[in-house]
Amino acid sequence: HDNSPEVYSEFYSEIVRAIQELRVIYQNSNFPEQKLDWTTHPDDIGHKDTPGCFRCHDGKHRSKDGRMISKDCNLCHTIISQKQENIAPDTVVKNFVHPVDIGDELFKTNCSDCHMEGGYDIPGGGSHEVLKR
Repeated sequence: HDNSPEVYSEFYSEIVRAIQELRVIYQNSNFPEQKLDWTTHPDDIGHKDTPGCFRCHDGKHRSKDGRMISKDCNLCHTIISQKQENIAPDTVVKNFVHPVDIGDELFKTNCSDCHMEGGYDIPGGGSHEVLKR
């Protein structure tokens, strides 16, 4: 790019701060001496493609006083709207509605149990055709 020196001069302080921040991010997420980086372990955020939240919110973990860690979606999520074919227009939705009627399996099974069947994503939409990721 012809104006790179001008851009560099104009944004020098921002570039220096960005470089410093990238170094901090790298130092906090890469450990070459241990052969570890951000790709070494699975990303457990979410719950559709990996057990994620359901590693503990699985209906099996209990506190010392015997209380179960709930699987209730509303514990962490507030459903304010959901639109799909199996929900009538203008219906107020307060709890998650699965796009395919799976009965009470919605509450007994973790999302990832179906959506990552054998390591493959099972898409919705009624086809449930196994696709390689």
